[in-house]
Order: sequence, then C-alpha cells, then structure tokens
Amino acid sequence: MSRTDRLDYLRRAQAYRALDTRLQAQTRFFGAAALLCEVLAQLSASPARFTVSGAVRRFLAALSRELEALNYRIAAGLATPVAAPVMLDARIVHIEQHYVQRRLDALRSRSRHASEQLVRHCNRLLNAPARVCGGAEAALRLNAVLGQLRQCRARQLDFAQQADREAIGVGLIASLRAERPSA
Repeated sequence: MSRTDRLDYLRRAQAYRALDTRLQAQTRFFGAAALLCEVLAQLSASPARFTVSGAVRRFLAALSRELEALNYRIAAGLATPVAAPVMLDARIVHIEQHYVQRRLDALRSRSRHASEQLVRHCNRLLNAPARVCGGAEAALRLNAVLGQLRQCRARQLDFAQQADREAIGVGLIASLRAERPSA
C-alpha cells in the first residue's frame, strides 16, 4: 500500500462519512465503510503493510475503488426513508459482499495461488488486527467487532467466507447504531 493508496483510502473514508451524515436515518452502512477505509489507510502507513504482499495490496486497493462506485450507486437509490433501517443495512452489506465474492471467485479461477495468498494475508489481518492497525478509534472499533465475532463463532474468521465478511459489516454497523442511534 503506497502513499497514494493511503490518500485514496482517506479520501474514500471522508466521502463515506459525508454519505453517512446524509443517510444515517436510513442506513449506517456508509459509516462502517468509512471506518474500514480508515483502517486500510492506517495499515497503508504502518510497518505492518510489509506483511501483506504487493499483489494483495493492489487487489485490495482496486477492490476498494470498485466498491466505491457500487456504493455510490446504492446511495443514489436511497432517496426515500425506509421503515426498517437495520434490514436495509444487512441488505446493503449483502450486496457489497456478494460483489466481493464474485471478485474472489474470479481471482480463484484465474490463479488459485493468488487467491490463496490473498485469503491467507487477509485472514492474518482479520485475526490479529490490534497488531496490525494500532490504537486509532477505527481500528479499536474494528478490533472489538472482530473479537466478538471470533468468540461467538469459536473459530478464526475467514475472508473467503461471504458470511464472515457480512458479519463483520453488520457488526460494525451495529456498533455505530449503539453509539449514535439514527434519527
């Protein structure tokens, strides 16, 4: 993750925060997306970035750009308030993680080795975030959610599993809702 990647993640986090401010009565998905971009920005400036291969860093940076485009399309469709924001949160997380799963499947079909390397590196990050991300607020919140999920599942989290990634997103959103309930 380069300095450019870090700036891209920070810009994306700021854009997601603006969407969260505007749409938080309907969904806190964009607040969770901002937190994840902040953590990726922290990682890109941390010595721990060297524990992740260049190919993995490039894949994650490209995926983040693609998800930004998808998420802007989702935000554009949220013009009217919804009756069940929590259900909308889960639906948006599912849509995004379904997209991620398609990208992972495509990578696996092109290169099993590259796919396994990506999952191995991401799993290392998911299962040891305090070592990687430090003590910034976004990292602490993510670490708490990841710890709760590992405890509930009584196993390590697996980036290859869409259900695990969805649980992370829903957990981050729940932590945001608990802190500052939507209007």
